[in-house]
Amino acid sequence: MHYKSTLHNSHYGDAYPYIAEVPLFGHSENHSMIQIADFICSALLFPMASYVYCTNFIQNVHVTQKDKEIQNDFIDRIKGISYRYWLRDKMRGGIVVVDAISKRSSTLMLKKTTVMYEGIEKVKAEVSLLSTTVDTPEVISSV
Repeated sequence: MHYKSTLHNSHYGDAYPYIAEVPLFGHSENHSMIQIADFICSALLFPMASYVYCTNFIQNVHVTQKDKEIQNDFIDRIKGISYRYWLRDKMRGGIVVVDAISKRSSTLMLKKTTVMYEGIEKVKAEVSLLSTTVDTPEVISSV
């Protein structure tokens, strides 16, 4: 927020003349929209991206099978609110991913994949990443 405030009150002029005030989490006319964007990123996009792009590279609490369920449950709604447009014969905007390891695009995160369950306490997932199928190890659920 400091960056936006600095640009808004710059010595060289206001970089955001059409925004009535700088969005802050204290008192702001833009408060609710910032919270909605923060919720979408924290609760939906981060878990989806961490599962799709970090599976088989990172093994910790931030990459779980349940994140795949979030992707399958919410991906259609996320696509619906994403603004995409054509510019110079290339699709732009929407959700942008920079995959520094495997160089995969954001379209991988926007596809539903199969999630299979075996039993109540064991979870097994089959995830299609590009042209390969990855079987994640069985995980004992805490449910």
